[in-house]
Amino acid sequence: MKKFNILKMLLGNRIIKKIAVFTLLTLVNTNAIAEPIVGSTPTTMPSLGFMFREHFMYINYTSQRLNDTTYIKIGADSSFTRMVNVLQIDYGFEKNWTLRLTIPVTFENMKLDTTYSKFAPGGITLDTKYNLFNPTKEMGFVGTYYLEFSPFLGVRFPTGDKSAFFSPTKSSTDLELGILGRFGDSKGAAYLTFGYWSNGLLSKDENITDEIFYNFTIESPFIFNKVMILCELDGLASTAGDTYYYSLRCYPGLKYRLLQTVSEGGSLYQKTLHELLLEATCAIPIAEMGDFKYDYAPYVGINWKF
Repeated sequence: MKKFNILKMLLGNRIIKKIAVFTLLTLVNTNAIAEPIVGSTPTTMPSLGFMFREHFMYINYTSQRLNDTTYIKIGADSSFTRMVNVLQIDYGFEKNWTLRLTIPVTFENMKLDTTYSKFAPGGITLDTKYNLFNPTKEMGFVGTYYLEFSPFLGVRFPTGDKSAFFSPTKSSTDLELGILGRFGDSKGAAYLTFGYWSNGLLSKDENITDEIFYNFTIESPFIFNKVMILCELDGLASTAGDTYYYSLRCYPGLKYRLLQTVSEGGSLYQKTLHELLLEATCAIPIAEMGDFKYDYAPYVGINWKF
């Protein structure tokens, strides 16, 4: 009974209530900035900060394109699988300016009209993003609201294996540009990205088409400071003569925070100093028009910021 009275007294204390609310906002605020898993741009980093991201994706194709409107199932005696590993390194060049290096590697195993297995490097990409402003203070935002508006620009170099079936760049240097908008508060965040790839010549007789891509992501904390749930919509559109390609995919995902340390200060001004995240999602095609189709594809990764 005595312990109950002490607890009642503490809960009735206004100072204790304020401390509890402040602590809750701090936990949720540091938890809510997770970013998309698949459609991520360079991450806004503190000056001289680093982040390593590594992702692995497994794709088992189930259908092959016969013509513009018809697909046929890949038979039991045939198969086409791909395993993709992507390493990304982000570096905070200065407060709002981030550079990123992307190094993809693919393993393809095909048993169709032709049979081969190929371990193939992809096109190495160097891109950058600049956060134009942080209106948390400039525009009078209060509480834990934040907003980001960032253009990004990238170059993909012709380091891909020319003999690989899927290799976005093979003998050309390609240009990427786009814009990212992000808005969030203590309960989650929303991201909207639009971009454009200007692709170049594949060979003397074949041209890789230009491509428009987009990503929309909603995230929300699920368990304080540990688990975040995300849902991404990701897609692209391009044409090649009379042939057109497009995709719209859904990626439900989870992020689990293994480690995090933050700077001192109120919940609005805290910065993440160190963070280790595990990421998992699954690509689910909604609408697809390409050379091959799949039913789903698992996607896992690790994200280390320091």
